[in-house]
Amino acid sequence: MSIKVGWAVDPYFSNTIRTSITKGYDYSKNPPLEIADLFDPGYVTQSIGFTYDKLKHFNTRLGLAAQEVFTKNNTKYTDDIATAKIEKFKFETGLESVSSAEFSAAENILVKSSLRLFTRFENLKVWDVRWDNALVAKVNDFINVNLAFLLVYQEDQSKQAQIKEALQLGFVYTIF
Repeated sequence: MSIKVGWAVDPYFSNTIRTSITKGYDYSKNPPLEIADLFDPGYVTQSIGFTYDKLKHFNTRLGLAAQEVFTKNNTKYTDDIATAKIEKFKFETGLESVSSAEFSAAENILVKSSLRLFTRFENLKVWDVRWDNALVAKVNDFINVNLAFLLVYQEDQSKQAQIKEALQLGFVYTIF
């Protein structure tokens, strides 16, 4: 939620919830090891700061953030290995930046990109990255083709960046 006050940048407050919808597995293990499920882990991030949205196809925001991580069984995302107790909740404070762009590359092609960065005050050199991109091509009134690219880097989950690419065919139908 951004409040328009007429400044070059406007104040905002944001609350974001992220989770897996279905189970995720590490297939390098035999048998495959469950590493994610619905709200296992779940991420809730609140941030407050300033947003810049004066450009037609681009907006960005930067603010102070608090991030809570919840788990049930997959405690590797929340557990502090320095303690004997297994923690199922982690609270972190830091900075969050979210930028997004959306523009038409051609009459029937839409390009969308969103970049989210989060860093903890304990280690400002390490940033979590989520870069989501989509190229949406309207074939006709009822068929879209999407090319999607997602890059995720979160050092406490994996030292390697994770990449997802997708080519999707969608049928569009307007009900109302």
